[in-house]
Amino acid sequence: MSHDANSAEYQPLAPLNTLGGRTPHGLKSRKANKPLKENKPAMEVCDVTLDEVVDLELAGRLTATAIEQFLFFLNQVPFPVSRLAKLPTSNDKNRRLRNDFINAHKKLLQDMRSGLSTLSSISGEDSSHAIQVVITLGSIMMPRATMLFQMPGIEKDLTKRPPIVENQLSGVTIPGDEPPPDSDSDPEDGSSSSGNPANTVKESTVSTPAIGSVFVPFQDTDPVIGPSEGSPSTPPARRKVLTGRRSGLSNVPRTSEVADENQTSKARLDKRFRTAERDLTMAISNLDLLTDEIELSKVYVYLRAPRTFELDGWHPRPSAAKVLDTLIRYPQVDSLASSKLAKMNASVVNVKLANKDPPQEDHHAGDYLWLEWDGKLMGVE
Repeated sequence: MSHDANSAEYQPLAPLNTLGGRTPHGLKSRKANKPLKENKPAMEVCDVTLDEVVDLELAGRLTATAIEQFLFFLNQVPFPVSRLAKLPTSNDKNRRLRNDFINAHKKLLQDMRSGLSTLSSISGEDSSHAIQVVITLGSIMMPRATMLFQMPGIEKDLTKRPPIVENQLSGVTIPGDEPPPDSDSDPEDGSSSSGNPANTVKESTVSTPAIGSVFVPFQDTDPVIGPSEGSPSTPPARRKVLTGRRSGLSNVPRTSEVADENQTSKARLDKRFRTAERDLTMAISNLDLLTDEIELSKVYVYLRAPRTFELDGWHPRPSAAKVLDTLIRYPQVDSLASSKLAKMNASVVNVKLANKDPPQEDHHAGDYLWLEWDGKLMGVE
């Protein structure tokens, strides 16, 4: 009896040549382990709330992070892509495969960024349409794993906002562009005729926010022109314009200070972007469906866009529309067990913004299509 019991305990063990899960026998034994699968849900959904307003830079960085983490947690890449090129290997074949993966991954990120930019431009002023990207391992008809990544549309006011340096320097250049005062004009007439130039200088100075220790025109403690200088008939408003022109030497330190402030603002913004990327990574790492080590597979990427979308690197895939539309309508699916979603090993990652309602459901699904990335990205050891 004891021998039979020991035999019963030993029987289910996998052969020694299945270590690593790469051989056919190992994969078969892994799939036969049904109790582990039964404990996992048919679909997982996680929400990531950010304080940032979505612009093109943030959308591109978060999408790249989602793709890289999806591949990393499903064992399609042994290390983050940034470290993969530095990983030593003595095998020429592995080195070639890694280089192919790195180049394909770089092309994917470039095409994705171009796709998001084109999507933003053809959406007009309406930024309510969410960015929806689907990544699958294997064909969409029989995927080994699937992830839907969606986030709010790109805000238009941020993409059209002029650079900070141009705004700051506008208060410097405008006073210098004013025509010189007419010395032959009557003082009273000069006061009335100089209203518009003086107002222009004032508006440029007031509308430009003072940042840090940036030089603000006409507010120095030591005036450039003393009270005894200048024509006594020159009105005070005209004297301000003259002061702005005569103090041209202050442009150099002011430009330097504004550039330093721009670098500080860029560093602060980059830090907030890294915080958003870290929050997204933490959310993806907590998904139970992304804990399996899936065999190396071809990666497919899909982007939902209006029918007017045309861009190299993306081509329409009508045959995948039914499955992908079912995936983005996951809240309305009554029974996940009876739907195709139960067999897709699907995860949904929603990026939401604090103090802002999520995009409304799109009622014009016929106006949109799914595009497939035409590159070739294959998992690598």
